[in-house]
Amino acid sequence: MIGCALIFMACDDIIEEDISDEMITIIAPKEDAVIIGNSIQFRWNTIEGAEEYRIQITTQEEQVLLLDSLVVLPVFDFTLNSGDYQWRVRGENFGYQSPFSMPSNFSTQVSENLTDLNVELLKPDDNVVVNAPDGVRFSWSKIEPATKYVFELLGEENGLETIEFTLDDLTQTEAQLPAGTITDDGVYKWRVMAVNESNDTETVFFSRTISIDTAIPDAPTLTAPVEDFTTTVDTEVQFTWEFADQGTVQSDITATIQIASDEVFTTNLVEEEVEGTNMFDYTPTTAGDKFWRVKGTDAAGNEGAFTTARKLIVN
Repeated sequence: MIGCALIFMACDDIIEEDISDEMITIIAPKEDAVIIGNSIQFRWNTIEGAEEYRIQITTQEEQVLLLDSLVVLPVFDFTLNSGDYQWRVRGENFGYQSPFSMPSNFSTQVSENLTDLNVELLKPDDNVVVNAPDGVRFSWSKIEPATKYVFELLGEENGLETIEFTLDDLTQTEAQLPAGTITDDGVYKWRVMAVNESNDTETVFFSRTISIDTAIPDAPTLTAPVEDFTTTVDTEVQFTWEFADQGTVQSDITATIQIASDEVFTTNLVEEEVEGTNMFDYTPTTAGDKFWRVKGTDAAGNEGAFTTARKLIVN
């Protein structure tokens, strides 16, 4: 009986809470709200058991879906131009979802004065790490009253920000760096400002950071088990290693470990990506010599070389 009870307790631990009958109440914007400006904050009440919330925004008349996004917190900021919109939200977990809230209609009115408006930066994401800066395309949302946009890329030297590249007469909502603009690895800031030349108003700059990392990770140092370590079939072995990133930008490294029955890694090959830790547990199921090696790939996509293989003896 004790064994059965333990089984049921374990099952209860992984069963998601049924939220199918839970209702979400919209807090803002409420039905028929009129918002002056282009930055809208959507808020709703939480429901117990929901791990995420799906928010949808459509146009009122055509019902064109503008946003369908999962968020964790019961608050979401979004930028919209002048128009009539509708939104709704529901709770979700791994096994269930609540009904959508009652749709709420609202309108936005964007002033010709850009002083208090926001420029929503779209791509790339904030703090992204890349190894090919010349191929990065920067984009942002359109502001109706804007007649042009100013794009700048800034670097940092001796604690001071310096402008590395600028485009000050853009009419489109994207920019790309000419080849050779960035030659050094490092953390850079890109920012955009909208301008309305008809009334001489502008937004403040809105910025994100981007890291350039072209350095290939060095092969890691294998720490355990040692060469010719002896173990037995069906006994778990823990492999560990250490990376030493010598690059200017210290981006996260994902390890790839290979284990095989031959030194050229073609027979009975086990290959696993290990992210966020420098260890891997492996239980050999057959006797004989095994060989293992590790390499690293950083967040920018730079791929390092494999280490020299080590031998594991399985009796």
